[in-house]
Amino acid sequence: SQRRVHGGPSNHQMYLERGLPIVWLFVDPESSIVVPLMELYVAVAKHFEDQLSFVHVNGSRYGRLADHLGRHGDHLPYLVIDDPLRGFYSYVTPGSSRPLTESALRAWLWEFGNGTLAHTMRSDALPDAPKDPDGIVRLVSSQFEEVVLSPIQDVVLFTYDGSPTSEAVAAVFSAAWRGRPAGTPSNLVVAKINTTGNELPSRFVSTQPSIWLVRGGGAVIKYFDFAEAEQVTVTALINWIRQQLAEPIEKAKEKYQSVPNINPNQRRSAQSPLPRDEL
Repeated sequence: SQRRVHGGPSNHQMYLERGLPIVWLFVDPESSIVVPLMELYVAVAKHFEDQLSFVHVNGSRYGRLADHLGRHGDHLPYLVIDDPLRGFYSYVTPGSSRPLTESALRAWLWEFGNGTLAHTMRSDALPDAPKDPDGIVRLVSSQFEEVVLSPIQDVVLFTYDGSPTSEAVAAVFSAAWRGRPAGTPSNLVVAKINTTGNELPSRFVSTQPSIWLVRGGGAVIKYFDFAEAEQVTVTALINWIRQQLAEPIEKAKEKYQSVPNINPNQRRSAQSPLPRDEL
Protein backbone atom coordinates (compact mmCIF):
# COMPACT_ATOMS: atom_id res chain seq x y z
CA SER A 1 0.00 0.00 0.00
CA GLN A 2 1.07 3.59 -0.63
CA ARG A 3 -0.92 4.83 2.36
CA ARG A 4 2.27 5.98 4.09
CA VAL A 5 3.46 7.96 1.07
CA HIS A 6 1.56 11.03 0.00
CA GLY A 7 1.70 13.03 -3.18
CA GLY A 8 2.08 16.53 -4.47
CA PRO A 9 2.76 19.95 -2.97
CA SER A 10 -0.98 20.72 -2.74
CA ASN A 11 -1.02 19.38 0.84
CA HIS A 12 2.23 21.10 1.83
CA GLN A 13 0.70 23.06 4.73
CA MET A 14 -0.76 19.86 6.14
CA TYR A 15 2.68 18.25 6.11
CA LEU A 16 4.09 21.25 7.96
CA GLU A 17 1.34 21.10 10.56
CA ARG A 18 2.32 17.52 11.33
CA GLY A 19 5.53 18.97 12.73
CA LEU A 20 7.73 16.39 11.01
CA PRO A 21 10.50 16.80 8.44
CA ILE A 22 9.43 15.88 4.91
CA VAL A 23 11.14 13.37 2.63
CA TRP A 24 10.49 14.46 -0.95
CA LEU A 25 10.89 12.06 -3.86
CA PHE A 26 10.75 13.83 -7.23
CA VAL A 27 10.27 11.41 -10.12
CA ASP A 28 9.71 11.36 -13.85
CA PRO A 29 6.31 9.61 -14.14
CA GLU A 30 7.22 8.38 -17.63
CA SER A 31 10.41 6.68 -16.46
CA SER A 32 10.63 2.89 -16.49
CA ILE A 33 12.01 2.88 -12.94
CA VAL A 34 9.03 4.62 -11.31
CA VAL A 35 7.21 1.45 -10.25
CA PRO A 36 10.19 -0.32 -8.59
CA LEU A 37 11.32 2.99 -7.12
CA MET A 38 7.94 3.62 -5.51
CA GLU A 39 7.87 0.07 -4.15
CA LEU A 40 11.25 0.68 -2.54
CA TYR A 41 10.13 4.06 -1.21
CA VAL A 42 6.97 2.65 0.37
CA ALA A 43 8.90 -0.25 1.90
CA VAL A 44 11.29 2.16 3.60
CA ALA A 45 8.57 4.64 4.65
CA LYS A 46 6.82 2.11 6.90
CA HIS A 47 9.86 2.05 9.21
CA PHE A 48 9.88 5.85 9.68
CA GLU A 49 6.26 6.96 9.37
CA ASP A 50 6.10 8.29 12.95
CA GLN A 51 9.27 10.35 12.43
CA LEU A 52 8.98 11.68 8.88
CA SER A 53 6.38 12.57 6.25
CA PHE A 54 7.01 10.83 2.93
CA VAL A 55 5.90 12.59 -0.24
CA HIS A 56 6.22 11.75 -3.93
CA VAL A 57 6.02 14.46 -6.57
CA ASN A 58 5.94 14.69 -10.35
CA GLY A 59 9.40 16.17 -10.84
CA SER A 60 8.66 17.14 -14.43
CA ARG A 61 5.79 19.34 -13.28
CA TYR A 62 7.27 20.61 -10.00
CA GLY A 63 10.92 20.98 -10.91
CA ARG A 64 11.18 24.44 -9.37
CA LEU A 65 10.27 23.00 -5.98
CA ALA A 66 13.10 20.49 -6.36
CA ASP A 67 15.46 23.35 -7.21
CA HIS A 68 14.39 25.24 -4.06
CA LEU A 69 15.29 22.10 -2.12
CA GLY A 70 18.83 21.95 -3.39
CA ARG A 71 18.65 20.18 -6.74
CA HIS A 72 21.39 21.51 -9.00
CA GLY A 73 20.51 20.53 -12.55
CA ASP A 74 17.42 18.80 -13.90
CA HIS A 75 18.15 15.19 -12.94
CA LEU A 76 15.38 12.84 -11.76
CA PRO A 77 14.75 11.06 -9.52
CA TYR A 78 15.74 13.52 -6.81
CA LEU A 79 15.41 12.58 -3.15
CA VAL A 80 15.79 15.07 -0.30
CA ILE A 81 14.82 15.53 3.36
CA ASP A 82 13.42 18.98 4.15
CA ASP A 83 13.60 20.01 7.80
CA PRO A 84 12.08 23.51 7.41
CA LEU A 85 14.21 25.13 10.13
CA ARG A 86 17.43 23.11 9.98
CA GLY A 87 17.85 22.78 6.21
CA PHE A 88 17.72 20.15 3.52
CA TYR A 89 19.65 16.94 3.03
CA SER A 90 20.01 15.59 -0.51
CA TYR A 91 20.37 11.84 -0.92
CA VAL A 92 22.85 12.04 -3.75
CA THR A 93 25.25 14.95 -4.05
CA PRO A 94 27.77 15.73 -6.83
CA GLY A 95 30.65 13.27 -6.67
CA SER A 96 28.86 10.80 -4.37
CA SER A 97 28.05 7.23 -5.36
CA ARG A 98 25.34 6.32 -2.84
CA PRO A 99 23.21 3.52 -4.37
CA LEU A 100 19.43 3.84 -4.38
CA THR A 101 18.66 0.63 -2.52
CA GLU A 102 16.40 -0.10 0.44
CA SER A 103 19.28 -0.72 2.85
CA ALA A 104 21.18 2.40 1.76
CA LEU A 105 18.05 4.57 1.98
CA ARG A 106 17.23 3.28 5.45
CA ALA A 107 20.80 3.92 6.61
CA TRP A 108 20.57 7.50 5.29
CA LEU A 109 17.34 8.12 7.20
CA TRP A 110 18.82 6.65 10.39
CA GLU A 111 21.75 9.03 10.01
CA PHE A 112 19.31 11.93 9.83
CA GLY A 113 17.35 10.69 12.84
CA ASN A 114 20.55 10.33 14.86
CA GLY A 115 21.59 13.89 14.05
CA THR A 116 24.78 12.79 12.28
CA LEU A 117 23.75 13.62 8.70
CA ALA A 118 25.24 16.86 7.37
CA HIS A 119 22.97 19.20 5.46
CA THR A 120 23.69 19.74 1.77
CA MET A 121 22.82 23.42 1.49
CA ARG A 122 25.26 25.35 -0.67
CA SER A 123 27.46 27.53 1.55
CA ASP A 124 30.11 30.18 1.03
CA ALA A 125 33.41 29.70 2.83
CA LEU A 126 33.69 31.10 6.33
CA PRO A 127 34.41 34.84 6.12
CA ASP A 128 37.87 36.11 7.07
CA ALA A 129 36.24 38.60 9.44
CA PRO A 130 33.34 37.06 11.43
CA LYS A 131 31.75 40.47 12.05
CA ASP A 132 31.28 43.78 10.28
CA PRO A 133 32.69 46.93 11.94
CA ASP A 134 29.17 47.64 13.23
CA GLY A 135 29.14 44.27 15.05
CA ILE A 136 26.79 42.42 12.69
CA VAL A 137 27.71 38.74 12.39
CA ARG A 138 28.49 37.55 8.86
CA LEU A 139 26.84 34.18 8.49
CA VAL A 140 27.21 31.42 5.90
CA SER A 141 24.93 28.39 5.57
CA SER A 142 27.33 26.02 7.29
CA GLN A 143 26.86 28.08 10.50
CA PHE A 144 23.10 28.57 10.19
CA GLU A 145 21.83 25.94 12.61
CA GLU A 146 24.48 26.60 15.23
CA VAL A 147 23.84 30.36 15.34
CA VAL A 148 20.26 31.01 14.24
CA LEU A 149 18.65 28.02 15.96
CA SER A 150 20.55 28.25 19.23
CA PRO A 151 18.09 27.81 22.12
CA ILE A 152 20.07 30.18 24.36
CA GLN A 153 19.80 33.32 22.25
CA ASP A 154 17.52 35.42 20.08
CA VAL A 155 18.69 36.30 16.59
CA VAL A 156 17.83 39.19 14.29
CA LEU A 157 18.61 37.90 10.80
CA PHE A 158 18.89 39.94 7.61
CA THR A 159 18.73 37.83 4.44
CA TYR A 160 19.65 39.60 1.23
CA ASP A 161 20.94 39.32 -2.33
CA GLY A 162 22.74 41.74 -4.63
CA SER A 163 19.69 43.77 -5.64
CA PRO A 164 19.44 47.56 -5.21
CA THR A 165 16.61 47.05 -2.72
CA SER A 166 18.83 44.76 -0.64
CA GLU A 167 21.57 47.40 -0.67
CA ALA A 168 19.13 50.07 0.52
CA VAL A 169 17.76 47.92 3.35
CA ALA A 170 21.30 46.82 4.28
CA ALA A 171 22.22 50.44 4.94
CA VAL A 172 19.25 50.85 7.28
CA PHE A 173 19.96 47.52 8.99
CA SER A 174 23.59 48.47 9.59
CA ALA A 175 22.69 51.91 10.91
CA ALA A 176 20.13 50.41 13.31
CA TRP A 177 22.75 48.34 15.13
CA ARG A 178 25.65 50.76 15.08
CA GLY A 179 26.50 51.42 18.72
CA ARG A 180 24.07 48.76 19.95
CA PRO A 181 20.71 50.43 20.80
CA ALA A 182 19.92 50.83 24.49
CA GLY A 183 17.62 48.24 25.95
CA THR A 184 18.57 45.36 23.68
CA PRO A 185 19.46 42.22 25.66
CA SER A 186 22.96 40.79 25.79
CA ASN A 187 21.84 37.46 24.32
CA LEU A 188 20.53 39.13 21.15
CA VAL A 189 22.67 38.26 18.12
CA VAL A 190 22.41 40.42 15.02
CA ALA A 191 23.41 38.61 11.83
CA LYS A 192 23.14 38.72 8.06
CA ILE A 193 23.49 36.16 5.27
CA ASN A 194 23.91 36.66 1.53
CA THR A 195 21.58 34.28 -0.29
CA THR A 196 23.50 34.60 -3.55
CA GLY A 197 26.05 32.05 -2.36
CA ASN A 198 24.18 30.50 0.57
CA GLU A 199 21.08 28.34 0.47
CA LEU A 200 18.64 28.63 3.37
CA PRO A 201 16.26 26.23 5.14
CA SER A 202 12.86 26.30 3.46
CA ARG A 203 11.21 28.25 6.32
CA PHE A 204 13.49 31.17 5.43
CA VAL A 205 13.11 31.01 1.65
CA SER A 206 11.53 34.31 0.69
CA THR A 207 11.74 37.20 -1.71
CA GLN A 208 14.90 39.08 -0.81
CA PRO A 209 15.61 41.14 1.18
CA SER A 210 13.89 40.01 4.39
CA ILE A 211 14.39 40.57 8.11
CA TRP A 212 13.59 37.88 10.66
CA LEU A 213 13.60 37.49 14.42
CA VAL A 214 14.24 33.96 15.68
CA ARG A 215 13.55 33.52 19.39
CA GLY A 216 15.14 30.72 21.37
CA GLY A 217 15.78 28.57 18.32
CA GLY A 218 12.09 28.06 17.59
CA ALA A 219 9.78 31.05 17.10
CA VAL A 220 10.40 32.50 13.63
CA ILE A 221 8.92 35.97 13.15
CA LYS A 222 9.18 37.85 9.86
CA TYR A 223 9.47 41.62 10.00
CA PHE A 224 8.68 42.66 6.43
CA ASP A 225 8.22 41.51 2.88
CA PHE A 226 10.03 42.81 -0.18
CA ALA A 227 7.03 44.97 -1.11
CA GLU A 228 7.33 46.81 2.21
CA ALA A 229 11.06 47.50 1.96
CA GLU A 230 10.63 51.24 1.58
CA GLN A 231 8.92 51.36 5.00
CA VAL A 232 11.97 49.99 6.81
CA THR A 233 13.55 52.72 8.93
CA VAL A 234 16.01 52.57 11.81
CA THR A 235 13.38 53.70 14.32
CA ALA A 236 10.69 51.34 13.04
CA LEU A 237 13.04 48.35 13.06
CA ILE A 238 14.37 48.95 16.58
CA ASN A 239 10.87 49.58 17.95
CA TRP A 240 9.62 46.36 16.37
CA ILE A 241 12.48 44.33 17.86
CA ARG A 242 11.86 45.80 21.32
CA GLN A 243 8.14 45.08 21.04
CA GLN A 244 8.75 41.46 20.06
CA LEU A 245 11.37 40.88 22.76
CA ALA A 246 9.03 42.23 25.42
CA GLU A 247 6.78 39.23 24.88
CA PRO A 248 7.63 36.17 27.02
CA ILE A 249 9.56 33.59 24.99
CA GLU A 250 7.06 30.78 25.63
CA LYS A 251 4.19 32.95 24.41
CA ALA A 252 6.18 33.86 21.29
CA LYS A 253 6.88 30.20 20.56
CA GLU A 254 3.20 29.36 20.99
CA LYS A 255 2.23 32.08 18.50
CA TYR A 256 4.96 31.69 15.91
CA GLN A 257 6.28 28.16 16.07
CA SER A 258 4.01 26.89 13.29
CA VAL A 259 6.96 24.93 11.93
CA PRO A 260 8.52 23.36 15.03
CA ASN A 261 12.25 23.15 15.50
CA ILE A 262 12.50 19.37 15.74
CA ASN A 263 15.29 17.76 17.71
CA PRO A 264 16.26 14.71 15.62
CA ASN A 265 16.62 12.71 18.84
CA GLN A 266 13.20 13.68 20.19
CA ARG A 267 10.77 13.25 17.29
CA ARG A 268 7.11 13.26 18.18
CA SER A 269 4.64 10.91 16.54
CA ALA A 270 2.47 11.98 13.62
CA GLN A 271 -1.04 12.81 14.71
CA SER A 272 -3.11 11.72 11.72
CA PRO A 273 -2.71 10.29 8.23
CA LEU A 274 -2.72 12.66 5.29
CA PRO A 275 -4.72 12.26 2.08
CA ARG A 276 -2.79 10.91 -0.90
CA ASP A 277 -2.78 12.81 -4.19
CA GLU A 278 -2.11 11.05 -7.45
CA LEU A 279 1.34 11.25 -8.98
